[in-house]
Amino acid sequence: MKIYIFIITILFTLAVAAQKPKPIEDHYGCTYLEQPNYLEQPNYIVNKKSVFFENCAIHRKVDVNPEALRIVEKGLAFDNNTIFYNGIKLNIKPNNPKVVSTSYRDYNVSWINNGLLYRNEVEMTKIDEQSFTVLSNNYFKDVNHVYYMAKVLEGADADSFIYDSIFCYDKNAVYVLGNKLILNGVIKPVNDYFCKDKSTVYKYNYDYLFHLEPLLDVHVDNAKAIPKTKYGIINDTLYYQDNKITYINANRANIKVFSNDIIGFDNKIFYKGIATDKFDYQSIKVLNSTSYECFLEDKNGRYNMGIQNNSLTIIPTTLKKRKEEPIVYTKISPLQIISNVLYQGTYPLAKQALLTQGGVTDFDTLELVSVLKGYRMFCSRDTQSASNYYILRNSQGYWRLLSSRKNTISFIGKMYKF
Repeated sequence: MKIYIFIITILFTLAVAAQKPKPIEDHYGCTYLEQPNYLEQPNYIVNKKSVFFENCAIHRKVDVNPEALRIVEKGLAFDNNTIFYNGIKLNIKPNNPKVVSTSYRDYNVSWINNGLLYRNEVEMTKIDEQSFTVLSNNYFKDVNHVYYMAKVLEGADADSFIYDSIFCYDKNAVYVLGNKLILNGVIKPVNDYFCKDKSTVYKYNYDYLFHLEPLLDVHVDNAKAIPKTKYGIINDTLYYQDNKITYINANRANIKVFSNDIIGFDNKIFYKGIATDKFDYQSIKVLNSTSYECFLEDKNGRYNMGIQNNSLTIIPTTLKKRKEEPIVYTKISPLQIISNVLYQGTYPLAKQALLTQGGVTDFDTLELVSVLKGYRMFCSRDTQSASNYYILRNSQGYWRLLSSRKNTISFIGKMYKF
């Protein structure tokens, strides 16, 4: 059996490796372009008459009126008529576009516009915006579907679907990287630590990637799920995740589900596996429950419930409905000289006198064409201040402005290779 599980583990690992993006050179997803300079993230550069877009591998001029451009984030922008992704016009009418997820390893961006879900520049599917929930960088759900990498996860049950790091599950199956987990038939969930196939009950071992440890003393009929929760029953003992709850002969028929962390029976509430009888059981209603906090009410009041030092904390409270925050888009002010200082928007780059001393004579055609981040070691030996390199252009050619403790300007030629 151990050999069998080892082989399965290897196969899972190979399957995951096959789906991973190609290795990259640093944790921002960027390769170094010109040491010691590199680009950290997508960037729109707005001038009075022109707009440029750049990221790790791209530098392009954008066909847009600078005055009309609004920045969403992560390469997304729009004007009155269309949306731009990485500086490319998509011919999609903007209607409150917003980014919902970004993969910082490979800069895949998921975003919503007018009830449609996109991944990068590609329209993926229609969604229900009212119930749309981000579970992770790659998993989302609404009232109708579960989505993986912005595609509908076929067969997944949205109502009972729970995201849990590597392994996700609903009432019917366990999912890894958007695929049903199959050993001896489809793997069925018990909770987020236990699962089973036709013949064996397994415990997830999170110390090893995709390692399932068989429980030889548990018959599959004695491993039972409590759908929509992180609770399960093993050999008549109730578990929250992999923690035993000291209740014997747990009966699913008597268990009431409030959220994935909260269940009730025997007139008690169990929050993350810890029991309390301090509420009126018949009138309990969970108002909001997340990984970090829980608000509920009974006929006597409203409460904030949490865990501190392995004990429940119950604090009377009033839960105010959070206001819908309006989407705020960024308008970038162009490069300009104000009171003899060169500004990018509201950020002062350098005094005009420094530019003049460096040889800049034509300020009327001066524009910003690239922003490069200075390479930092981010450790105790790194005593220099963070620095940016601004590439400027005018009728004379290209200039490199170093913005650091001491600003410097240098001419780099009539041509510049981005």
